[in-house]
Amino acid sequence: MASLDALSQPPNAGAPSNAALVALSQNQQQTAALAQREQQEMAPAIAGAQGALNAPKPAAPQIPKPPAAPQSASDMSQPSLAFLSAANLLAGIAGAFSRQHVTSALTAFGGAVKGFKTGQVQVAEQKFKDWQAASTQATEAARQVADEYKAVMDDHKLTIDEQMAQVQLIATKYKDSIVMQAAEAKNLTLVAQIIERQNAAIDKYQNAVELLEQKHQNALDELERKLDAKYSGLNTVEGIEKFAADYAKMSPQQQQTIQQVMNMTHPNVMGQVMSTLAGAPRHWLRPGRDAGWRAGAMSRGRSDAAAARFPGAALAG
Repeated sequence: MASLDALSQPPNAGAPSNAALVALSQNQQQTAALAQREQQEMAPAIAGAQGALNAPKPAAPQIPKPPAAPQSASDMSQPSLAFLSAANLLAGIAGAFSRQHVTSALTAFGGAVKGFKTGQVQVAEQKFKDWQAASTQATEAARQVADEYKAVMDDHKLTIDEQMAQVQLIATKYKDSIVMQAAEAKNLTLVAQIIERQNAAIDKYQNAVELLEQKHQNALDELERKLDAKYSGLNTVEGIEKFAADYAKMSPQQQQTIQQVMNMTHPNVMGQVMSTLAGAPRHWLRPGRDAGWRAGAMSRGRSDAAAARFPGAALAG
């Protein structure tokens, strides 16, 4: 786990008998111990998210199988671990005001991972959105506190005692016990070090979130490309027909999964597929029927483009 180990080291200058240096060292050690205790409070949330990430993925259903959910273990594992590390770091050094949002983000992250691994794509996507919202709140909350600290520390008109008094008030408002303790001891150097580490933790967390978001979007884009390639473009009559034929052969569980996937990658396709299946004659799935029904559609004055947009209507006519 990340911690404020550097803050627990005594200063190099001066002899141990020097009362000021001894007091400084003791204060640093107390601050590091406090940070460690606050990280321990986050351990259940971290463990829950880590457990979901490490859980084995259930065996894939037999052929015909739908495309995989929009998540690749090899592509997502590294940014997922980077996020857990960044969340751990930020939770250990930020105040309770920010830490509550980190906890919510970890909970949602674990739910999203579990959903993807079990094929509950719709649940997973909702949890992913919850994770994004909580992560944004965590970053914004932490930045808000950091900006208030910076405004005080950059105000050189204030004396050190005045700066530490104002920092202590801010830390109390946001339940930032680590900074509160250092400011109460009027330890300007330690306060500055903690604030610097908080800003670094915020940057690391935000970068980890953005990387995971990008990887997730890349996975969705890749899945969309694979679906289009397999079904000759899902904006065409041929693509809709081919997909509908495969869909009709899937088990109910597979159909539910692929519906959820398609609603993300091709929002308008499932309605066309269901209309196609509902309006198709009994011989629709037999080889050789393609030219016949398309010719019928054209004879009724429909264009290929119209048939592509409304394949169910073309079949039912």
